[in-house]
Amino acid sequence: MNDKFYKKAVAVLAALIAIAVFALILRTDKDKIKSSEVENSVDTVSKTEQRTDVAIPIVMYHHVLKNESQLSQYIISPDEFEEDLKCLQKNGFETITVSQLVDYVENGAELPEKPIILSFDDGNLSFCEYICPLLEKYGAKAVLSIVGEFVDRYEENGDRSVSYACVNWSDVKRLSECGYVEIQNHSYNMHTNDEGQRNGASKLKNETDEEYRKAIFDDAGALQKKIYEKTGVKPLCFTYPYGAISTVSDGIMKEIGFKCTLSCESGINIVNRNDGSCLYSMKRLSRFHNISLESLLKKWGQI
Repeated sequence: MNDKFYKKAVAVLAALIAIAVFALILRTDKDKIKSSEVENSVDTVSKTEQRTDVAIPIVMYHHVLKNESQLSQYIISPDEFEEDLKCLQKNGFETITVSQLVDYVENGAELPEKPIILSFDDGNLSFCEYICPLLEKYGAKAVLSIVGEFVDRYEENGDRSVSYACVNWSDVKRLSECGYVEIQNHSYNMHTNDEGQRNGASKLKNETDEEYRKAIFDDAGALQKKIYEKTGVKPLCFTYPYGAISTVSDGIMKEIGFKCTLSCESGINIVNRNDGSCLYSMKRLSRFHNISLESLLKKWGQI
């Protein structure tokens, strides 16, 4: 009888000890989890507070064609662009739009850890044919800067040759609404460098500041109005044709209401929160045929 009682008591005691040990382990684990959460929270706050300067690579593309015989400095293949998108995924980059960039600077919105902008100049129809499907496939975004005179021309003549035609206004509206393309202003009719005429948005010889200002307002302002009429969205960015400007160009663009301008100068941009001046004459990386985006990003120390 005593042996049975003793064995029972020992069993009960052992069970109580096991329960106590389990409770202690559970409490320790919870404390560790809480401690980890606090540490992570502190790290997140610390990173957010410290991150005032952000490196923004902007890649400059133009035309995209499949026929290898047509590829040149400013014409790459769809396969080359897809390799660029794979490179961005592999290296942790996330594509953003100009409006996201402006929102970061003006309103304190957050940006991805490694943001990058893919900018396409001129509004070639090949963008719709080859680039849009790849943007959808990889969940990427792009900025398309259109030339108003080009869009009007192909709206009127109805030419849909992917080899050389540009988008029409129906394309512009559809792209503006798709969710992964942002339409920007590349001038109405300043995309020329013919001898004796204005080179891009540069100043003419003997042109006064006021005459120059009026020319920019008339041209860029006209396209702003038309894009808004066709899409309900007013572009935030002016992309300088050929990167040709004068010393007062950015000031005039600010007057028109542009929050950002894109140049053709090579380099990486450092964007500072609450400093809108850093969004003007932003540098870009020219993505030429046979010069991969990966090699450009390595050259400029981004990967």
